[in-house]
Amino acid sequence: MKAIFQAVLLVLLVCGASQGANPLYVTPTGSGDGSSWGTAANINAAVLTAAATPGCTVYVTNNATYTLTDQLVITNFTIKSYDANGLPDRDHTIINGGYPAISNRCFTLNHANSVVDSFTITNGCCTNIFGGGGVYISAGTLKNCLVQSNRMSNASGYGGGVYANGSSCLITNCDIVGNYALTTYGGGGICLDTSAQAWNCRINFNVCTNYPASGAGVQLITGARLMNCSVISNRAGGTAYMMGGICYNGKGNMVRNCLIMGNDRGKAVNGGGIGSYSSSANCIIENCTIVGNAGAGIANYYNGGNEYITNTICYSNGLDTPKTAGVESEGSWKAHFPGLSATGMTCERPLWRWTRSWTVVCTVQNG
Repeated sequence: MKAIFQAVLLVLLVCGASQGANPLYVTPTGSGDGSSWGTAANINAAVLTAAATPGCTVYVTNNATYTLTDQLVITNFTIKSYDANGLPDRDHTIINGGYPAISNRCFTLNHANSVVDSFTITNGCCTNIFGGGGVYISAGTLKNCLVQSNRMSNASGYGGGVYANGSSCLITNCDIVGNYALTTYGGGGICLDTSAQAWNCRINFNVCTNYPASGAGVQLITGARLMNCSVISNRAGGTAYMMGGICYNGKGNMVRNCLIMGNDRGKAVNGGGIGSYSSSANCIIENCTIVGNAGAGIANYYNGGNEYITNTICYSNGLDTPKTAGVESEGSWKAHFPGLSATGMTCERPLWRWTRSWTVVCTVQNG
């Protein structure tokens, strides 16, 4: 019996340890130590305490706007919104970076166990080259957030809304909307760098105004993954060699199960949907719909881009009448269609054929 009691106690201790430290609580007017709602802390004090308490969770009460004077650095803990029913409340828990009164990014995540969950993140502004007007991630997870109306003001920086750089970076189930980047390196909404990933996100109505090599919605760099996302109604505002939707650079990028629609190239020498400016860049495009973009659906410049395209609709793009697939190249464009021959492919309406399930057959034409 004693042995059983000791075993149960050990299990409880291990489980308790795995759940991390005691939680901290935040209210807009908090001035306590954060150990309970009755002694709630302010958000800056709670984040500093949590940084010294690995594995804890900071609960931030809803129906409030938290205006920052400095960015919140999330290191090996979770911060999340919290309503009266114990549920997250993204839309009514607002982290305000303070722009234009000050230039201040909202969040930095720098540990694989850093988590930011269920906030509206707005009015952040980054002026340094590390990027991320709203959020910068070198490691960690951003999830269930609205990232809106942030800006990247350094022409050598990345990501008006979010810049994620590293294989331990994940963005999931976020809306990244109405952000702005004055940057050569792109990502008006989001920049994914060095194997960073975004899943199940809506990346819409973002703007990037500098050039070249910039994606107004999304910038992918070297092994980046964009999965199950929509990239809609983003706009490139530079004078040349930009993409309204997605620009990729480096090798090993992937865009899968995505809708790329209604993006605007802005100027005549830009692409509307997805493409590259680098001859050494490549990207897998799989199970995607590229439609209704102002400018070519797939566009590559400076002899740039190697696309490996499978089960993808590319139609009704470009500025011509009638709309076509809108595939545009400058120099030698290299597209690969696994299992298909590129010879004789035409620019026609998408074809559907019945097998055991609906199968998309993509027909696109170089030039």
